[in-house]
Amino acid sequence: MFTKYGYTTIGTAAIISFLIIIVGIFVNNNLIKISLFVIAIVLISFTLYFFRDPDRTPPERRDVIVSPADGRVLFVKEMDDEKFIQGKALQVSIFMSPLNVHVNRIPITGKIEYLKHFDGRYIAAFDEKATDLNERTEIGINSKYGKIFFTQVAGMVARRIVNTLSIGDSVEISKRFGMIKFGSRVDVIVPLNWKEKVKKDESVVAGESILFELKHDRRDNPLYPRFTSMNMFCGFLSIITAAKGNYNYAAWLIIVAAGFDALDGLVARLTNSSSELGVELDSLSDIISFGCAPSFLLYSTYFSELENLGIILSSLPLIAGGFRLARFNVQLIGYEKSFFIGLPIPTAALTITSFILAFYNNGFAEPYSSSVIPMVIIISYLMISN
Repeated sequence: MFTKYGYTTIGTAAIISFLIIIVGIFVNNNLIKISLFVIAIVLISFTLYFFRDPDRTPPERRDVIVSPADGRVLFVKEMDDEKFIQGKALQVSIFMSPLNVHVNRIPITGKIEYLKHFDGRYIAAFDEKATDLNERTEIGINSKYGKIFFTQVAGMVARRIVNTLSIGDSVEISKRFGMIKFGSRVDVIVPLNWKEKVKKDESVVAGESILFELKHDRRDNPLYPRFTSMNMFCGFLSIITAAKGNYNYAAWLIIVAAGFDALDGLVARLTNSSSELGVELDSLSDIISFGCAPSFLLYSTYFSELENLGIILSSLPLIAGGFRLARFNVQLIGYEKSFFIGLPIPTAALTITSFILAFYNNGFAEPYSSSVIPMVIIISYLMISN
């Protein structure tokens, strides 16, 4: 398989090689004839070899950063980055010789938020100064694990950087995005909450070799599963309590579940940690504590006498909340974790439970109440709105 970024060059080399062979056919001198044939074969063979593009299999984990290029690790060092990371960072630099595969791949799933091209010099790519002096394209990705910054750097031989990205693009780990033609270098810069997994002079493969992994994974934090499990347990206990007719207790259990959910988020921020497992487990806990439990509480207190209509009305917060969680998980890719679209499901659940605690025991339990149905519809709509 050959990269589409090299089709023009391959075609040009093929035409030149063909013309050289034609000339060689009409040359009478055998030495010159053989030499021309050899030149033509070497030219097309090297061109095809350089623009080869083998398939790559990314790691199953997504909380890692893979190499964007084939090559050899020049160095791993700590540095300051003021362009995108904006603080202390780790840098891994990879040198790509003319014999390496030169197709570049996305190092982590996320969204392109920074993209700049700079014209410059063409000093040797293995020189540390090449990062600041040579022609280069700088790319910043915002992932659900934080910001990642990397640079395509042209070298002494490389004179063309190919980059198909644009600001706002959503990108996926290990997917192709460009190349640097005929020898070059790639720098990858990450915050200090990542741990390097490669050493100097180690060979790496684009789209497969792991350069960094998160230092603090929530799966390794003993507080994390406890808070999430207590959140889920409180939601389950709220359903059982509501089924027994103790509605105030059931409402308070949902509020307690929200407290555990807040503690879980606080621990994640303090330890600067995240994982796909954590995101999925949070969502499962939230759908029980802030989706199922409030909906069942609504049905038990206000809507049970409405029969089928009551079932439909009480299910609205559950369905809308499930949609809200699914959309939020998808949109974690390329956004900061504080970025919200739609009313968060814990807020919706706390609104419902506060309403029940405030009014249910004060003569406001009529099934055709003029306030409950509009409140449920509005809250459900806000969760799925933009």
